[in-house]
Amino acid sequence: MENGKVIVVADDEEMVRRFLRTVLSRVGCCVLEAGSAEEALELVRQEAPRVALVILDAVMPGVGGVEIIPQVKKAAPQAMVVLSSGSPGLYRERALALGAHEVMGKPFRLDSLLALAERALGQEGQEAIISAKAL
Repeated sequence: MENGKVIVVADDEEMVRRFLRTVLSRVGCCVLEAGSAEEALELVRQEAPRVALVILDAVMPGVGGVEIIPQVKKAAPQAMVVLSSGSPGLYRERALALGAHEVMGKPFRLDSLLALAERALGQEGQEAIISAKAL
């Protein structure tokens, strides 16, 4: 069912990464997990042509997701970059100015995640997204 596209999820909380992987893998993508911003950037660079979506936690030990947005955009300009935060208002203006497509609040909503995947994958993931919404 995989469509060749890659989603990179970066969060320092394993439970959050596991939730995102479970939900987003249902749309037919390979979901790669990173526990840090640096690890996420490395995954994006390795998979650059295939990366459709990158979800970055705003605050992680060391470098936060906000700081690497420009590097992610440079490595994979086609990718939709989304910043996630428990306080999205604190980061929205800066993240959007740095090239993020969206700032998403935590806790995540299933319908919001699937809508995000739909926008990132375009027509290619349409059937898988419809199937995932039925779950």
